[in-house]
Amino acid sequence: MRNFEGREPPEELEEVVAVADIEPGLLDLPFLVALTTPAHRHAATADARARGFTHEATLLDPTAVIPPSSEFGLGSYVNAGVVVGAGTRSGVSCSVNRTASVGHHNALGDFVSIGSRAVTAGECRVETGAYVGVGATVAPRVSIGANAVVGAGAVVIRDVAPNTVVVGNPARVLRQTPGYDGVGVPLGDGL
Repeated sequence: MRNFEGREPPEELEEVVAVADIEPGLLDLPFLVALTTPAHRHAATADARARGFTHEATLLDPTAVIPPSSEFGLGSYVNAGVVVGAGTRSGVSCSVNRTASVGHHNALGDFVSIGSRAVTAGECRVETGAYVGVGATVAPRVSIGANAVVGAGAVVIRDVAPNTVVVGNPARVLRQTPGYDGVGVPLGDGL
């Protein structure tokens, strides 16, 4: 599954195999879905499970700074140069992109995405399917609701309601819609 239409990866780098063509013995290997948008990552994870994959891998880049008191759920991906504060916890399949900073004691729900260079201060709550855009800043103790989107470069100083898109400095409501590009993560589906 792709976030955007585009050219295929070069064939000379590695063999590309359709999920339907994977040999049954390989289905026990861990899998990772590194798509950026929460709903696309959720759909691809559900598809992999429906096709017989049994468990997800978690990938924490060795250049990320993650204290032992912080934990990331199965299927999560923490990219290069990320700094995570103490006591942060995530749900399943979270994505924290390059050089983001996640403050101490943050609670990240399932399928959350934190964009490159984004900053969440201490004690923030980012609920299921929320997307914090590139370079956005979230002030301390602010909650970002389920399937909400914080636009690139926004500065969030107040809680953001679920299914809301906010932009600007200070962040203001642009529109009500579920998730990134109008597609949210289904809540409570047991994935």
